[in-house]
Amino acid sequence: MKLIQIYSNNAIFKPIQFNDGISFVLSNAHSVGKTKLLELINYCLLKNKSGTFLNLDRFKDISDLEFYLEIKVNNNFITIKRGVNSRSSIGIKKSNRSQKCKNFENSDYDFTGGKDSGIKYLNDLLEFKLLNKKIDFRLYLSYFLRGQDDQSDVFRLNKYRQSKDIVYKPIISNMLGIDGTLVKNKHEIENEIDKLKDEISGLILLIGDNPKEYIEAEIEALTTIKEDKESRYKKFDFFLEEKNISKELVLDIEKNITKLNKERNSLNREIEYINNASNTDLLIDIEELDGLFEELNTTFPDGIKEEYEKVIEFNKNLTQERIEIFKENKVEFIAQLDKVNIELNEFNSQRQDALSVLKDSDTMSKFKTLEKEIITIETNINTERAKLDQYNKIANDTKTKKEKEEKLFRLINNIGDEIEAFNKNSEIKKLVKKFAKIIFEKEAIFVVSSNAYNNLEFELKIADNGSFNNKKEEGNTFRKLLSFLFSIAIIVNYKDNNFFKYAVLDSPFDGDITEYQKGLYELVEKISNEYDMQIIITTVFDEIKEEHISKKASKLQVRFLTENDKLIGDF
Repeated sequence: MKLIQIYSNNAIFKPIQFNDGISFVLSNAHSVGKTKLLELINYCLLKNKSGTFLNLDRFKDISDLEFYLEIKVNNNFITIKRGVNSRSSIGIKKSNRSQKCKNFENSDYDFTGGKDSGIKYLNDLLEFKLLNKKIDFRLYLSYFLRGQDDQSDVFRLNKYRQSKDIVYKPIISNMLGIDGTLVKNKHEIENEIDKLKDEISGLILLIGDNPKEYIEAEIEALTTIKEDKESRYKKFDFFLEEKNISKELVLDIEKNITKLNKERNSLNREIEYINNASNTDLLIDIEELDGLFEELNTTFPDGIKEEYEKVIEFNKNLTQERIEIFKENKVEFIAQLDKVNIELNEFNSQRQDALSVLKDSDTMSKFKTLEKEIITIETNINTERAKLDQYNKIANDTKTKKEKEEKLFRLINNIGDEIEAFNKNSEIKKLVKKFAKIIFEKEAIFVVSSNAYNNLEFELKIADNGSFNNKKEEGNTFRKLLSFLFSIAIIVNYKDNNFFKYAVLDSPFDGDITEYQKGLYELVEKISNEYDMQIIITTVFDEIKEEHISKKASKLQVRFLTENDKLIGDF
């Protein structure tokens, strides 16, 4: 895969046509967009938008902004359209010739859709393989599109800084011809074994010190005791049944007594009301009224007196009728009360008989104790059975752990064989040594080893003063150059495969160490001319100290960025 061109539907971005061999993206200052170009290419190759400069608020005002990246794979040209607006669909178009697609309709593309399905579609078009296995191109892309942040460690990209070995070491292994699946499986099995160890330790703490045989004997003894107590319990329960006595019976009696007591209280209130009403004199004596008029020196009018006597007579008759009704009701209420009292006496007698058995200290006390003992024994049996289950779980986990440890042992041996084969015969090792000699004019070693935990380690070192025991690889310039050295050794090794056919050097000439510029560019030309690889270099023009390189850079430049002509305006 080579990069052909990148352009936009908006004049804010000037199109860039990459050379087939060497391309320079130059600038007269820092922070004008050289590294951002790499981000943009990565975005067009379907990177997540989050974390890129395209996620800035200023791009929200250009909702229709789209970028187009054209790549070449074998003899086919593939254009990927990617909009800044998250709602815009991705477009992918394959052709047998280079073309501009910014005026295409969605229907003109071979694929339109979201990022994940776009990656899958592009993977199918690229058909990248390592060790005869299809790979996801995005897992490997950043090793050949390294920005400044990805040059601080040869093998561990910035995005893997916080990741465990299982995430990135299988990727490195695959590129080196060591089966990354073995490496990944090893880490997965180790994690599974660690989980089993933790689970077994936790179960042992729960079980305690008693062996399995002791627990089995304890369950058998407790079961015998429980059966004996249950037999006695059933006999006592039968004794209660013979007498028709149970707690439920007592509760029913109590309910009936409560109901009858309420009914009796109601009848007593009715009778008391009748008694009070019968004794109440509601009439006024006519003689009392005469006396009242005499005290007032007033004559009681005969007409009024006659009318009032009639009213008094009417009230007497009404009161008499009412008293007769009350008497009849009272007789009925008394009869009901007698019936309620008889029923209450019967229920009280039943309750007394039942409670005399249930409260007997020599019967119910033993019954209740027996009941509690059976419950306690059942609880203890269940606890011990749970321990027995845990013993069985420990046995199963131990068996599984042993099987996994045996598999892990085989994996470690297989990985060891592949490491040995790499260190003896790897073409990549030879290329690293060869290319390092051109850049540094010194010997290099590239070794894959297995540490004390049987984990892969990768070392790429340059000799200094006849020794590899130095700290050269810790310097920024050295790390940058070693990262490039590793990347080009990989792409050259797979020059005949469907794989990346380009590598990007982001600001390789920056820094105080300039002595390797000549060797670096000599290698770049060799890689481009002899192996037909595409090399893209971004740099501040004035950082190039070799005059012949400056001339070549000016000739091969594909974009010159300045403060007044940044990659995408002021971002």
